[in-house]
Amino acid sequence: MRRLRIPPPDLHREEKTYLDADYSTGSTALTVINAIGFAGGEVTFFVIVGEPGEDKTEHQQVSSLTGNTQINVPATFRFNHNKATLIYRSPWDQVEISKMPSGGSWTTISESRIQWDKNETLYIDDDGVSTDSYRFRLWNSISNIYSEYSPTVTGAGFARNQVGFMLNRVRKNINDMERKIVSDDEIIEQLDSAQDLIKGVRQDWWFLLVDTFKQSTGITIVADTGTYSLATYTDFSFLESVRYRFDDGTDDILRHIRFMDKLIFDDRIRDQDRDHDDQIEVYTLLPADSSSDNGYIQVDPIPDNANGTLYPNYYKTMTTLNDVADETPIPIPSILETYSIAMCERIKGNETKAELYENLFFGNPDNKQGNSRRNTGIQLLERMQNAQTHPLGQPRNIKMWRGRKAIKELMQDTSHGLSNDSLREKYFDFPRR
Repeated sequence: MRRLRIPPPDLHREEKTYLDADYSTGSTALTVINAIGFAGGEVTFFVIVGEPGEDKTEHQQVSSLTGNTQINVPATFRFNHNKATLIYRSPWDQVEISKMPSGGSWTTISESRIQWDKNETLYIDDDGVSTDSYRFRLWNSISNIYSEYSPTVTGAGFARNQVGFMLNRVRKNINDMERKIVSDDEIIEQLDSAQDLIKGVRQDWWFLLVDTFKQSTGITIVADTGTYSLATYTDFSFLESVRYRFDDGTDDILRHIRFMDKLIFDDRIRDQDRDHDDQIEVYTLLPADSSSDNGYIQVDPIPDNANGTLYPNYYKTMTTLNDVADETPIPIPSILETYSIAMCERIKGNETKAELYENLFFGNPDNKQGNSRRNTGIQLLERMQNAQTHPLGQPRNIKMWRGRKAIKELMQDTSHGLSNDSLREKYFDFPRR
């Protein structure tokens, strides 16, 4: 069994007015302050009486208007409504839910009325399992018009790094499950802004590094071609390094090639008749143009044959958070939640709580001694950055007598196990005392 919670349409951008007289059930007319905008065009609108989520909120089709202050409906409402009750216009009255089993295809499993008297329209799929996928779209059952489909979600629910999960946690924290303080779109914008702030601190976060060799997405070398586009990497932000794999069927070698400043590189390749060679040594970067937004890699020597592959390591752009199915690359998603909570509390006018959560996002300003137990937010990510880029279990080198390090490097550490006397006799010829 799977329980789906579908948020109501955002009516705050729709036409609204207020009852200008009490409504008694049995009547098919609403007296309002201003009825202009509640009907017209090819779409039949619906009138929502009350705030979504309130017990007596209900809807009816708009059949016609009388003058500028009366909305007529084809059937009576179930409840009485007091003067000054909010009245909204909605183009939707139902929601269509579709399901796709793993390896299957989409099938419509429900077309039901929007539950305006609840914070969310609830649907229970008795046969649903965690591997199923779901989506929904709003439906105008009179005009037979549909909205776009929602993002696809799985029966397992939202993952911790998905916007839908963070959105729900923020709402619980600020006590706004009814969406009266901020809209979903506002919270999502705040989560995305938090990502931008984290990216602004540094661009080389370890969780943004992409290893194209590991992902097998390298750039194939072309014979007699020295310039290669980076346009294939759609999430490219900036380059970290480049590896070159030479494989001619006999040798298969992967190594880093050296970056060279453009002026020095141009001086190196000034001879336009220089020989080509498969052993690429250096590269430089060329600026972007209309064919490649990410620019180009130029190598030297120009490869003579198609026996290699370039593997750029690059830092990717942050995923833009637009809807509930989007995922953040931040390894601790709750950091984004703290920023969003701070902004929501500021909207509520609670400056003290807003400042508290803002400090949690940026890091504790009182933690001047660098106490790791008090690291939060971006401060915590900085500490993790150091741990991710330096092996914690690597032993320290013991002190060596002068010259021994060079011997070890020269002999590729094959001298390990030889006594000091043997080393002196073989390499230094020091007289014994």
